[in-house]
Amino acid sequence: MIELEMSSDPAPGVGDLYIGSSDGFVLAAGLGSAFRLVCTVQAAVTDATTKIYSRTRPVKILVNDREDRDWSYDEESLTATVRTSGTAKIEVFLR
Repeated sequence: MIELEMSSDPAPGVGDLYIGSSDGFVLAAGLGSAFRLVCTVQAAVTDATTKIYSRTRPVKILVNDREDRDWSYDEESLTATVRTSGTAKIEVFLR
């Protein structure tokens, strides 16, 4: 169960690092630390696009324990976009 509480102050937000959206199935997600997100995404058909909110540009993203060199980061929306196929473990590192 996920519980969210509303606040009149928008500054705290949900956090500094979280899955914003995915067109695949998010099978698992968690923070390894305040600077590392780990998630497993299964593509609905063949490929999945996952957007990860990060207040700062990640320094590295791994997909299935290999460095992904094709991810992108949008400074305006503060999201990293990762494209995967099949079932993939994604790790996002801020440090």
